Amino acid sequence: MNFQFLKFNNAERGVSLIITFFVLVIVLAVVLSISVILYSELKIIRNIGDSVVAFYAADSGVEKTLYYDRQVWPEGMAGSKRGICNMCNYESCTSKAVVGGDVNGCEDQTCENCEVVFNSDLLGGKTYKVTAKVSQVSSLDDSPLQFSELNINSVGSYNSVFGADPIKRAIEINMQKNTPPPPPDLSVSAAALPPSVFIGEQVTFFALPIPETGDYSYNWTISPSGSCSNGNIDQICEATFASEGTYTGTVTLTSGEQTVSGQADVVVVAPLNSTKAITAFNFNALSPAVIGTINESNHTIALTVPFGTSVTFLVPTITHTGSSINPANGVARNFTNPQTYTVTAADSSTQPYIVTVTITPWVCGSLLTDTRDSKTYATVLIGTQCWMAADLNVGTKITSCTNGYAGECATGGDTVQNQTGYSGTTCGSIQKYCYSDTEANCDAYGGLYQWNQTMCGSTTVGVQGICPTGWHIPTDTEQYNLENYLKDSGQTCVAARDGYDCSTAGTKLKSGGTSGFNGLLAGGRLINGSFFFVSSDAYFWSSLHLQASSSAAWIRTLSSSGVTVGRFPLNNAEGLSVRCLKN
Repeated sequence: MNFQFLKFNNAERGVSLIITFFVLVIVLAVVLSISVILYSELKIIRNIGDSVVAFYAADSGVEKTLYYDRQVWPEGMAGSKRGICNMCNYESCTSKAVVGGDVNGCEDQTCENCEVVFNSDLLGGKTYKVTAKVSQVSSLDDSPLQFSELNINSVGSYNSVFGADPIKRAIEINMQKNTPPPPPDLSVSAAALPPSVFIGEQVTFFALPIPETGDYSYNWTISPSGSCSNGNIDQICEATFASEGTYTGTVTLTSGEQTVSGQADVVVVAPLNSTKAITAFNFNALSPAVIGTINESNHTIALTVPFGTSVTFLVPTITHTGSSINPANGVARNFTNPQTYTVTAADSSTQPYIVTVTITPWVCGSLLTDTRDSKTYATVLIGTQCWMAADLNVGTKITSCTNGYAGECATGGDTVQNQTGYSGTTCGSIQKYCYSDTEANCDAYGGLYQWNQTMCGSTTVGVQGICPTGWHIPTDTEQYNLENYLKDSGQTCVAARDGYDCSTAGTKLKSGGTSGFNGLLAGGRLINGSFFFVSSDAYFWSSLHLQASSSAAWIRTLSSSGVTVGRFPLNNAEGLSVRCLKN
């Protein structure tokens, strides 16, 4: 029993030892674990401190980068975009991404794809390395707006125990700021308005830059001569010129380091002439020519044409100082009413003129134009009577004999002037004899007419007969009044005579006489067809028939050798001269 009890106690002690061992193992494991954990935490705490120092070093690199980027002096340099990009330029650095020193590496002043590397050793084992990159990026919406992007990567390190691995921490930031798009190519053109001016008139030269706005400076020059009245340094240049020619305005435009130029021409001409006066307005086709009287103060032109002139188709000859006239020169117009002629000057200004044509009231002593054949006759006023001063020459010539003139016509061979269509004031046709059947004698002496032809078949005293309108065949009494007016003082002049009287009226009435009657010694034609006494005697019909049953009428006669006037009745069939008397 005692043995068994002793055995039991030994076994119990072995178990206790085992348990004690395991407990000790467990305790040791816990203690070791706690120690490891405490060591790790202590290391972490130390690393955290080192990391803070490393972050501080990295932040120092960032701050230095930002310091350089914000420097004022690089920002003021031509062409710079970021201050950091100019560090190398300021220090004359041309290499890219060169490590060493505080100022390294930049591509160029455009700052496109620029990279700068910084290295620095701080006190107490702290260092940093900074890589700063600048690049241009476009807006995401594809607008022309661009950004200058600055990417900073700063790696800081700290080594607190000599020989231990340094603690490194990195800071990376990305910064953007708006920048305008790269300036487009600068250009400038010029314009002159108006492109053509008169001497002394202002022209304006305009500079037209592209882009339209910017920090521009201008400088104008004008060749071959001239200057801007408002100065030469504005966007516009105002100038005037004193002589004709082509002038070129040249503008030089400067923006930053860019300089461009453009030019424009202006043509300077003498002012257009403004004169527009009519200096002459005549009817040269009339004989004599009619010269217009011009009143420049009220711009009227007056012309007076002879009595009997048709004004419905007159052709003017016009001289003027303008560039044109309307109606045109040399074009026939109807001047029954006043006509307006407008002169246009070279400068397009106009001046109208009122042209009035007046027909001269016919006065004795003026030419008489027979509108039937346009023949003209001199007239003369003797006392109160207005006489034709030439023998009438109207109608168609017929031969004196049916078989042609051969002296006295054969029996029944003499011709008779027209006997049909008479009305006393008009004749169906007027026929005449010419002395010796020669037309030239009619031109020289006038026609020779039978009495019935003279009277256009009428027997009425004072009828128009073959005379022009407004004139008539003189009566016997009117012929007497003429000769009685011209007789010498104290001389007789019997009205109802059959013979010569009224001295010296005959001399005064003949061609070259003082009366102006100009009686031509035209001779006559006998009833047998023969002609007589040309250059010797003159015979003039009156409208007084001898008596109703008679075939004779009263005439007046002048003789080359006599100084008196003869009064006789002659056969109606004889051919005599006709002198018409104004109504």
